[in-house]
Amino acid sequence: MVRSFTLALTSVLAITALSTPSRAAGIDSNGWVGGFGGLHLPDAEDTSSRPAYGITGGVKLGTEWGIGAYYLTSSKEEDINGVKTDFDYSLVGVEIAYHFEGEAAGVHLGGRLGMTTLEVGSLDSKPVHLGLMAGYNHWLSDHLSIGGEAALFNVASSEDTVAGVKRDIEGFNALSLMASLRLWF
Repeated sequence: MVRSFTLALTSVLAITALSTPSRAAGIDSNGWVGGFGGLHLPDAEDTSSRPAYGITGGVKLGTEWGIGAYYLTSSKEEDINGVKTDFDYSLVGVEIAYHFEGEAAGVHLGGRLGMTTLEVGSLDSKPVHLGLMAGYNHWLSDHLSIGGEAALFNVASSEDTVAGVKRDIEGFNALSLMASLRLWF
């Protein structure tokens, strides 16, 4: 988990360095860093809604398009087949988003792609995930926004070997409903 967080933070810092061309063009508030908190609703068998939180950062490549990185995590003990089992996952990846202007300023739509660290009981795997997201940022000042975001992630099926036996881990979808706080620069 520490390695995933370090990768996400490094990606955010690298992307932030790309904001210089937009800033030179006179565009305000090109980059952001922030945090998320809310609810994930996975559809994996015997799972339920759960708290989730994470970080995000990125930069606008002009006035509308932006690229970024994110790290989201969720942990919860579930009753799987009558046995209390940890069902934990972390999502780290990159995103591309279109940030609307004019009447729809603050609205953004985009896609995400990354790696998942999935731990279900003694099974551990790193499947790929992809997702779609839609959100809104309400600016409190030129450099601070609060907002909300809905995303749908698909985590691919994977496998792990425990005691020499290959075990399949079913893929799942997760609906993410998050509140956000972002610092813009």
